Amino acid sequence: MISKKILIGIAVALLFSCNSSKVYKKIEKITEIHNRTASREVILIKGFNPTKIIFKNLDDSIVKDSIIYLFSWNNHLPDNSTRDFMALVFDKENLKTYYIYNDINKFRQISIKDSSTHFYEEQYLLDLYLKGEIDSIKELENQFTSSEIGTNYYLFDVPLNKVITIEPIFFDEDGYPIKF
Repeated sequence: MISKKILIGIAVALLFSCNSSKVYKKIEKITEIHNRTASREVILIKGFNPTKIIFKNLDDSIVKDSIIYLFSWNNHLPDNSTRDFMALVFDKENLKTYYIYNDINKFRQISIKDSSTHFYEEQYLLDLYLKGEIDSIKELENQFTSSEIGTNYYLFDVPLNKVITIEPIFFDEDGYPIKF
């Protein structure tokens, strides 16, 4: 006979596995396929999984098959292992953008806003992508040789099942890329 502890364990595991949003599962699958075949790995987890939390919180607000997701970890020299991030979710169906971030000291407290003035880089990259001009940014990637400078951006087009990795790019105070 199966013990109560085993049944409770199975029930809890089922509860948590069913609790992931459909969009998150698609992003997880896209990441898995990308990381098996690409030279530039997508890193969405650093001790915790903000993407999973983001889409669990947005699940009722978005159209599941029309999402563009742009994510980047913040980089604080000399420590590039921090767990704070910035993300942008664009719902192509509703034309609504969500701006998501956390704080370096309270990294598990995630804020989701529908407007922001602090997402210049992410908004610029999204606009380029929507215009079909994202490849124009490639010449500005990796202008420095240090891996500690800048941050990678990961742009997911969920309906197209694809991810674009964008190596560090530097932006001026107005949110436009700088070419050195």
